[in-house]
Amino acid sequence: MRTFLDWLQCYQFEVQCRCLQLAAGRPAKERRAEYARIETEIAEAKLIYIINVGHVFCCVLPARHCHGQF
Repeated sequence: MRTFLDWLQCYQFEVQCRCLQLAAGRPAKERRAEYARIETEIAEAKLIYIINVGHVFCCVLPARHCHGQF
């Protein structure tokens, strides 16, 4: 457990340092091409899901329901 806590503390320190560097204007690290590709594929999958399944959440009600009249 102690080894894990030591690792966690070191990692948290690295993250804090990186956040300070970015806040000070240091440019972000370049992303690996593989991660950019995977992120694009996830975005495309989300879009396809919304197109194919999103209609389930859309309900066209008669006009009288749109104005609070029942």
